[in-house]
Amino acid sequence: MAGPRSRRCSRMPIGICRSSGPTWRASIACSPSDAALSPAYSSRSPAIWFLTMKIAKVEAFLLSSPLDEPLLLPFYGGERTILKRDAMLIRVTADNGLKGYGPGPAHERAEREINETIAPFLEGRDPAQWRTFEFPGELALQKTYRAVEVAVIDLAARFEGAPVSELVGGRKRDRIKLYGSAGMYMSPEEYANEAKAIADLGFTAYKMRPARGPEKDLETIARMREAVGPDVGLMIDAHAWWSLGDNSYSHNTLEQLPRDSQA
Repeated sequence: MAGPRSRRCSRMPIGICRSSGPTWRASIACSPSDAALSPAYSSRSPAIWFLTMKIAKVEAFLLSSPLDEPLLLPFYGGERTILKRDAMLIRVTADNGLKGYGPGPAHERAEREINETIAPFLEGRDPAQWRTFEFPGELALQKTYRAVEVAVIDLAARFEGAPVSELVGGRKRDRIKLYGSAGMYMSPEEYANEAKAIADLGFTAYKMRPARGPEKDLETIARMREAVGPDVGLMIDAHAWWSLGDNSYSHNTLEQLPRDSQA
């Protein structure tokens, strides 16, 4: 395939035939099925052919892994019992057999939304045009759609032979920093031990999730700093546990945080 508007393909078409109407079709060696070809014109060439594809199927796979024993996690004001771990895999398949993947909300409502509403909306559309799709719906449904959109963009990127980053604005950097993230609702000692283990693996920062109450959370931060030393970054993902003016987590609590921690 040649020309400035051609989409990437690792192999040339091995045959072209005329179908009914203005659409051309070609048998492509790198695809299990035919892919539609459409003519485009430029000043350089009388005809430039580029591949197109359509979304054929959108699937949501709700996965669940029961724990051998219930996991009890005490937090400030209660206790959480975890019986299983859930996840969702979204797969979007094109009419040429290519597939894109993405993670999704791990609950049955999202599975129904994808199968009953989002899939019919997307099927038959060109994934390369994902920016132009105007999906209707209230906020919760929109959140589920955005998860599916990740798989659509992944499909478009695979078709182009390019990283997803190239389709969403281009690469901004060649390297990124990674940090270790904690479990939930652990004791100060457990957080400190995990922070030390993460630092020993070579990570330069560690993120914890507070939920044991103001005093325990401040103790946790102090113990983590003692465990990892001054050169490892500490981050706090408060996720709605802390708010200014709250009776339990006040601005006084936040002011007691070590200066080198990042809330």
